[in-house]
Amino acid sequence: MVEEIERKKMELRRVVDAYGLNAKVTIQCSQDLDKLIITYQSSVLKAAVS
Repeated sequence: MVEEIERKKMELRRVVDAYGLNAKVTIQCSQDLDKLIITYQSSVLKAAVS
C-alpha cells in the first residue's frame, strides 16, 4: 500500500507540472491519493487496535 501511495504522489507531481494545480485531472489525481492515504491510515489504525 505504501508503494502505491508513493507512485500516486509521483503521478500527482507530474500531473501538476503538466496541467497546473486547478486542472480537473490534477484534482482527480489528488482525490485518488487522498483515498489511498485514508484507506492506509484506516488499516493501520485497525491493526493497532486489534
